[in-house]
Amino acid sequence: MRPGQRFERLTAIRPSGRTRSGALQWKFSCDCGAIVDKHAWSVRNGKTRSCGCLQRERTAAAARATLPPIEKGQRFARLTALRPLAVLRGRSRWAFMCDCGAETHTVASDVLSGHTTSCGCRLFIRSTIEHGESHYNRTAEYTAWKNMKARCHNPRNDKFSYYGGRGIEVCPEWRDDFDAFLAHIGRRPGKGYSVDRIDNSRGYEPGNVRWATAYQQRHNRRPLSKRAS
Repeated sequence: MRPGQRFERLTAIRPSGRTRSGALQWKFSCDCGAIVDKHAWSVRNGKTRSCGCLQRERTAAAARATLPPIEKGQRFARLTALRPLAVLRGRSRWAFMCDCGAETHTVASDVLSGHTTSCGCRLFIRSTIEHGESHYNRTAEYTAWKNMKARCHNPRNDKFSYYGGRGIEVCPEWRDDFDAFLAHIGRRPGKGYSVDRIDNSRGYEPGNVRWATAYQQRHNRRPLSKRAS
């Protein structure tokens, strides 16, 4: 095994030591963006082919296959189905009307499974009570979370075309859970920082977000020729 060698979704980076049993471990970069340590023999023999994302995708696909279809007008908690949208990355998306009056676009399977139950207003009410981060006294982290969701899932947002309009989404784990988002990214280091995606081709998800300065973000932008795409 050598640095740069590919094995399915994994690319070898460097040896990272040995386990207690003496098995050689290497550090690998997965195609999903994760950096992981894996047993070299397991990767070389094809027993390990990703950081774990391949199995998660298969599990999610199997779960989606067992879900019933959505019908217009059907209610799911606070959401009412309006119309189907484009299929992005193999995931069917629908437009829903929330009981609060907001239209939101989200992955159909997340609604069918009960993972997504509102446009986010339900969590906003809970966060107002638990965190004190109300409409009139939001923390920087809560504001960043709300703005991040609006860019990706509110077609009326002035930045939607650059985010949700080209398939950028907030992962289901964070969409209705401010606590999970905050636990992953932590508190903002200072006033000059905002939420940034490390890989601009991917969405807001674990391992792909950070607090970054305006200078860091300028050097992490997509090429001008691709921004309108």
